[in-house]
Amino acid sequence: MISTILAASLALTPQPGIDDRLKSLAQSYGVDGFAATLVPAEGEPMLVTYGTDQEGKPFTADTVCGLFSASKALSSIAFIKLHEAGVIDLDATLSSYDANLPQAWHDIPFYTLLNHSSGLPMVVNREEFAALSEDSEARNADVVDLIRDAPLDYPTGSASRYRQSGYALAEMLITAKLGEDWNSIMERLVYDPADLTVTGHNWGANESFLIQSAGGTRTSARDMARLLTALRDGALGDLSEWDAMAHDPEHVIDGYSIGLILEGEGEARSIGHQGGGRSNFRYAPAVGAGAMICTDDRTNNAFHQDLGPVMMDYLLAGNLPEPTLKVALLDALSNAGLEDVDRALRSALESDLYDADQAKRLLNQLGYGLLREGRIDAAILLFARNIERNPDDAGLWDSVGDGLRAQGDSDGALQAYGKAVMLDPSLKETRAKIEELEAS
Repeated sequence: MISTILAASLALTPQPGIDDRLKSLAQSYGVDGFAATLVPAEGEPMLVTYGTDQEGKPFTADTVCGLFSASKALSSIAFIKLHEAGVIDLDATLSSYDANLPQAWHDIPFYTLLNHSSGLPMVVNREEFAALSEDSEARNADVVDLIRDAPLDYPTGSASRYRQSGYALAEMLITAKLGEDWNSIMERLVYDPADLTVTGHNWGANESFLIQSAGGTRTSARDMARLLTALRDGALGDLSEWDAMAHDPEHVIDGYSIGLILEGEGEARSIGHQGGGRSNFRYAPAVGAGAMICTDDRTNNAFHQDLGPVMMDYLLAGNLPEPTLKVALLDALSNAGLEDVDRALRSALESDLYDADQAKRLLNQLGYGLLREGRIDAAILLFARNIERNPDDAGLWDSVGDGLRAQGDSDGALQAYGKAVMLDPSLKETRAKIEELEAS
């Protein structure tokens, strides 16, 4: 009871330096609103809120927002706790869970379902899945049946390709073994021990019982402060195995582990996941610090993605985030001519005031924003300056092609697209653009 009372009154203290800087970043990214929590290795959690949610209401510590695929980071805690308790074995093969699974699946290690290296085919892009997702009576077994007779997409362990089908199967096997739905398992192992009050699959009449371990969790910044504090202070038990298994090379492929995306090295390394183009959850187990942001704003220009490492850098090294390149260009892009935009861009790239690490992607995003506004010459300028700095980036050459094509320069577009596929022959969409132009 005492812990519940304390959790309910959890203080979230704004810090002026980080508060002002993150709000400035939000403005530069064009974000309507967000809520973020930062939990340091010692001391009270911090809260930063800004703007409004999608309903036009002020973002607060208690605004309920979606974690989407960042749910996987929370689910990984439950998977590890079940593994440590001997209830499941993440390294065991699937046949040890269910001998009636297809023969081709028998030797697949369970953990590969969680790091997307099992080879199971994609399921969410099937028409039948769309129907299941709208059926409140559908269960994960129905999802698994859609791919039961399909061959593996690729050899197990050869690559990590983002698939929700592995989570459908993992969840089906565990819930059958325990006789509980996934949300109940999460409540018992994670939510209740951390005294979370709103987190879960609390969708009411619209509740879906499909692949809950992979997405669909709703939460708040205050609840995530509680969770991160509980992880730091050991309220969820000894989770050293969580960090150890997450970074065990056997369980990691292409930077993806057991439901976790790995970032950083040494004490600065963190585990977590992004979700839905709107949320990000990061935690550094070696230090006991973590952060979470949710925007519930699909047009946030990857703000949630960039803010994860920014907040962790602040927590682990005390570094306030640098203004992004976009800040330097806002006025020029809004009010100036092409030469002034070019001058502002060159000045920003040559200075030490802005975060150059994000420049490539931000310039590309700004360029496409200008294309949508019909400011084609300005868009091409940004694409061209980006190419000058990154001449071997196939994606940027594709962007140049899009700009020239919008300008009506088909020959120039073909040359740019050709350069892109020469650098990266796997660019199917770029090849399709070439075929369209050649046909016309």
